[in-house]
Amino acid sequence: MLACLLKIRYGPSQERNMYRKKNCRKGQGLVEYALLIGLIAVVGIAAMTFFSSTLNDSLIMSINQVISNASDYIAEGLNAGGGGGSPPSEPAPTPPSDGG
Repeated sequence: MLACLLKIRYGPSQERNMYRKKNCRKGQGLVEYALLIGLIAVVGIAAMTFFSSTLNDSLIMSINQVISNASDYIAEGLNAGGGGGSPPSEPAPTPPSDGG
């Protein structure tokens, strides 16, 4: 940025100054976009790290519940000679505990 300002201020002609000023502004826009993308990435990583244990526990509990229900349904069907009934309804998921 400082180099751009020095080139603009002490350039040899007015036309070249305008060209350099335009190029410096393009570079500034690219840098601003890069900083914004970097900031979004850092915030996203921090949020995932912060919420990972809560989300991980609730996700694992949900998957275990679905697998348990499916295995119970399969076992009932095999014991009854093939089944043919409708699957059992899933209970409502329980909210995760605060862990404190």
